Amino acid sequence: ADLQKIRLAASQLLTLINDILDYQKIIMGGIALEPGAIQVSQLLTEVGDTMKFQFPENNNRLEVQCGPDVGELYADQQRVRQILLNLTNNACKFTRNGTVRLQASRVPGDAGDVITFDVIDTGRGMTPEEQSMLFRPFVKFATRQGNQSGTGLGLVICKGFCEMMHGDIRVHSVFGTGSTFTVR
Repeated sequence: ADLQKIRLAASQLLTLINDILDYQKIIMGGIALEPGAIQVSQLLTEVGDTMKFQFPENNNRLEVQCGPDVGELYADQQRVRQILLNLTNNACKFTRNGTVRLQASRVPGDAGDVITFDVIDTGRGMTPEEQSMLFRPFVKFATRQGNQSGTGLGLVICKGFCEMMHGDIRVHSVFGTGSTFTVR
């Protein structure tokens, strides 16, 4: 039991250090993107497989949906994966006895098609005040259990990566109902 506590603490410390380093690199412009072709359905499957072990903790269910016409995306796969893992992990933390859906679709746009990723949860949702503080460094929110976890850098890092790849991230949330984070 003590060894497991030590491993958990070490893992949390490593996450904190990596988040701070990523945040610093984003601010200083020190991240070089490595764009390439990404099979979107395969990426969603990998993210779902990685996250499925966290869902029993809060008695949640994970749904992964990818439209048949989504195809490929040209972007930095490591960064897109990191964004989706972070958003799915957050949704799991803020949802209890509910559902988190990770989905992707291809949407026609004026300058060509756009790939849209949505992470939709049936969690606690956010108040308008909380939504106004999103994407600020070191801002943390309480889960349904009253805990504050994480570094408060995850969404800042997600936003930075999205902007580096000429995309964006948005949120729609209703307190008591759930949240949808959309990455384009």
